[in-house]
Amino acid sequence: MAGFMSPKNLNDDPKRWLDVPHELHDSLLKFQENLFPGFTQKLNDAQVHCFQCEGKEPFSVITKDAGKLQTCDGYIGDINDSENLLLHCTDPK
Repeated sequence: MAGFMSPKNLNDDPKRWLDVPHELHDSLLKFQENLFPGFTQKLNDAQVHCFQCEGKEPFSVITKDAGKLQTCDGYIGDINDSENLLLHCTDPK
């Protein structure tokens, strides 16, 4: 995880949504939407995709830069635009 963040930090930068453990997504999304109406739309506009929220399984990858095993749990961007797609990877649990 990328460290602590406040609900306002998350609202200001919805791309950090994937830094929140998936197990908290359902309850935190409701909380964020109550605090900041339109937060869900901000996630959609930022093209933030959590595999588990979308009914898909995360998968293992070996990172090119560090040669380290990680879990890819989502992505940011358009899946059809591979040059601008940003995969979100974390250390395996």
